[in-house]
Amino acid sequence: MPVSHEDLQMAVDRDFLEVASPSRKRAESEVSRYYDAQEPANGPDSDLLDGVRSLSLSLIPDAEFLPVNGSSSSTAGESASYRPPKIFFAYANCSFELPTSPSKELVFWVDITQEFLRGLASTATESTSVASETLQNSTPPFTSNEPAGTGLSGRTRSLSRTRSLSYMKRMEPELPDFMVSAPAKVIMYGEHAVVHGKAAIAAALSLRSYLHVHHLPRDNRTVTLHLADIDLNHTWDIESLPWDFFNSPTKKRIHFDTVTSLDPELLEALQPSLAPIVNKYHSAATAFLYVYLCLGSKHSPASVFTLRSTIPIGAGLGSSASITVCLSAALHLQSGMLVRPSAKLFEEECTRQLKRINDWAFVGEMCIHGNPSGVDNTVATGGKAVLFRRGDYSKPPEVKRLEYFPELPLMLVNTNQPRRTAELVAAVHGLRNSHPTTCGLMLDAIDNVTAEAMMLLDNKHFRPDDSHLTRLGELVRINHGLLVSLGVSHPKLERVRQIVDGSGIGWTKLTGAGGGGCAFSVLKPIQMPGDEAKKLKVEETLKEEGMVTYEATLGGDGVGVLWPAMVGKQEERTAITKEMFLAAEGDEGVEALVGVKTLGSGRLAWGFWREWLPEEA
Repeated sequence: MPVSHEDLQMAVDRDFLEVASPSRKRAESEVSRYYDAQEPANGPDSDLLDGVRSLSLSLIPDAEFLPVNGSSSSTAGESASYRPPKIFFAYANCSFELPTSPSKELVFWVDITQEFLRGLASTATESTSVASETLQNSTPPFTSNEPAGTGLSGRTRSLSRTRSLSYMKRMEPELPDFMVSAPAKVIMYGEHAVVHGKAAIAAALSLRSYLHVHHLPRDNRTVTLHLADIDLNHTWDIESLPWDFFNSPTKKRIHFDTVTSLDPELLEALQPSLAPIVNKYHSAATAFLYVYLCLGSKHSPASVFTLRSTIPIGAGLGSSASITVCLSAALHLQSGMLVRPSAKLFEEECTRQLKRINDWAFVGEMCIHGNPSGVDNTVATGGKAVLFRRGDYSKPPEVKRLEYFPELPLMLVNTNQPRRTAELVAAVHGLRNSHPTTCGLMLDAIDNVTAEAMMLLDNKHFRPDDSHLTRLGELVRINHGLLVSLGVSHPKLERVRQIVDGSGIGWTKLTGAGGGGCAFSVLKPIQMPGDEAKKLKVEETLKEEGMVTYEATLGGDGVGVLWPAMVGKQEERTAITKEMFLAAEGDEGVEALVGVKTLGSGRLAWGFWREWLPEEA
């Protein structure tokens, strides 16, 4: 039976418990601002949009369930003393009667409201019997004399008290397993100069991290972080985590917040939970728990977060940022605070969701690196490439997305030569202090190279098979020569350049801090007989000298989601289990099983928020 706006509001007023959050007003203001910008003053959408608006305002993202009847006398661990508002369950699977030609914004808000409901309903921890009794002892809010089409109608409108138990059982399945992926990055132009207020261009690399999220049965109250490539595997009891401290009025953060620094007291509160982890990747666990406790609640579903990565660690390719972007996106999706990528997302909201992922990935980066630039997580989130400049470290950096950045084939070479970024940065600082004029001119020259490269790359008329690519390659060579003059190259990096450039297959430069790590080569198109053989010979020679080569692409997709974690055609889909994911052999096995390039994108494969952002004119 249809539900009018008035009935919906009465149900909201009667059935929603108060939100236990000092940030409620801010969240309400945020939601209201969205509606104020989009809702029509009148017309076929207005009444329905008012109803959806009322519902959304009651589904503030950081909602915590208070004790039944406002009582706080229950003892810890007695989850039966808590219940979600019954309207969560009533509307979680509802269908909306839309006008004949609904606006795109209206369709989006219907979609996001249902996402909120499903996310919150799925985190309820109370037993079936308690929830059933709650429904049986109250009047369902599904009564109305309004004519059809004036509000919301649902598949569950005929729910009766005698069917409450079976309905609640249908509402109890866990969230599906899903996957999130984010790319590595390379700095194409501007290394070291960027530290001195100049611009740099960083681009997404097709090497990626893949995070599998497996949901456990409801009676399991643990969360596990398993970073398979670095031998980190730890499980925490959800109830024993310091939720009270993280949710205290002076500490609570919500999904919409922009966090620019870590709270030392929150970090201190995490230490007992991190004490058993003694390996060198302790900071990765810190990043996970910090973001998990900020974005989740003690009612968060029991889960196993398993990560595999094809990105070399410690090679200056943004491997940690790729991981934190995956974790940020996964935790937002799990809590229902993101809408999965689709054409329903209008531009403003798509941009806002990417910003939310990026902001919280930056929080994770701060846990790992202390004072990161933010460029790595920005590229891993948005893909393509960015022009990045940070002249004043007390202010946010300038970031310009390069919308027309082309996908470019390249060869990435890991020299396996360790290097210390801080020492190399300090050496350039020392050189500038000793020779301010000469060193300043070299940094200015790097900045000019970056500016010229941006004009080539952010141009919809760029052609990778003509003189544009040659000019780009020449700028790669010039930038490398300037970095050599600054003293940040290494004999192994020069050997890579000698082998690759000497063969005539491309143009090579170091990437990142230098002193070892990685180099990349922008490859010339294979046009003549024997070109492929030359490339294979180069790869063989580099391998013989103890280096590792990767065939990769620049300028690809940013963060993406595979929901649910399944592959295959609609009628023959196969679940990707945690065990299957862990059993994949090496980088090739991971890519063959779940790779973005392997599965592609679309409704039954990987979805990317960036796909729905329009290109700038």
